[in-house]
Amino acid sequence: DVITGDGRKLWSSGRMTLEASTGEINPLGALTIVAGAGIVLLDNLVGKVAGKPLSMNCDYDSAGDGTFTIVAGKTLTTNAGQLSVTAWDIDLSGAIHTQSMTPTPSPTLAAVIIATSQPGQTIGVGLTAKDMHVDNNELDRFTSPGGLTLGSSQTGSITVHGVTDGSTDTTGPVTLKATRGGSTVTFDTSTSNFNRGVRAHGMAGVIVSHSITSKGAASAFDSGTGTLTIAAGIPISTTNQVLTLTVDNIDLRGSVSSGTAATRFECSTPGRTIGVGTAAATGLRLTAAFLGIVSSTGIFLGGENCGSQTVTNADFGFVNGLMTLLASGDDATVTFTGEASTFTGIAVQADNGIVMNTRITATAGGIALDGDFDD
Repeated sequence: DVITGDGRKLWSSGRMTLEASTGEINPLGALTIVAGAGIVLLDNLVGKVAGKPLSMNCDYDSAGDGTFTIVAGKTLTTNAGQLSVTAWDIDLSGAIHTQSMTPTPSPTLAAVIIATSQPGQTIGVGLTAKDMHVDNNELDRFTSPGGLTLGSSQTGSITVHGVTDGSTDTTGPVTLKATRGGSTVTFDTSTSNFNRGVRAHGMAGVIVSHSITSKGAASAFDSGTGTLTIAAGIPISTTNQVLTLTVDNIDLRGSVSSGTAATRFECSTPGRTIGVGTAAATGLRLTAAFLGIVSSTGIFLGGENCGSQTVTNADFGFVNGLMTLLASGDDATVTFTGEASTFTGIAVQADNGIVMNTRITATAGGIALDGDFDD
């Protein structure tokens, strides 16, 4: 065996090959590996101390030639430690496991984070290749209860095409992170399925051109300073799991379903106001026509990042379950004005008061009002 102590760092200006002439490679604690032209794992690597992180930078000079490779038949096992990899590309013929080797009643849910090495570098997930390509076979080789994150704050756009349920059933939620300015996340060409939820964050928008089905865990889409675009006739379904849409702008021509769970609408940019019914706003507007293509059990609107809300002529008696308006940002209010509004049931919470200039009606549930949320 090859054994490394806790807190060690291995460094190479070129390509680093990890090989044990006999046995396996055993870090006894946290380990950092840095290489300029790729890291290749030729033998099993097994963390002997639970919960210790493993960090691998395969392209530290950002030259675009640093690939992370695990050969066929070999496994990297972190033993409940987080794995962080920075690379130009990955080549997984072997496997990655982050689950604990000694299960406990409350096992650590360790995650895998795969970051791009160059600013603006693109990622293809599923069937479409980009600068970094993580195909379905490679997705299937991750066993990561804490989830899999692809991308970072310097990643360019991410394209998702034809991800399968079977390739995502051994990892927690898949997070797609393209939060560099101008970067988007696009679901394109054919349907994508996520067995345990999906979370997509594109700083310049999220574009859904083909259907998405997720299950097993909550899903979320954050379109940053751009627009969440769901094309005509295209459905998003979370199979009875909570769905959160964090947006400044939304172009919803398809449909959204969270089934027996709630759908949440939150704000990307702090302080944006919200209009409900026919009321105007600087940010999100929720009309009756808009909610008519959202199928959920309960609607949640607002949060700490949003500004005040104005409600006018909100004819939402068709909404299944409780509608919650939360204006919890500093000094935010909720104002009911103009024509009366109707809800199945409504709960309103505001930081700095609720103004009732018109009537509201609940057709089935109750009405709960809290004008001093933080007290």
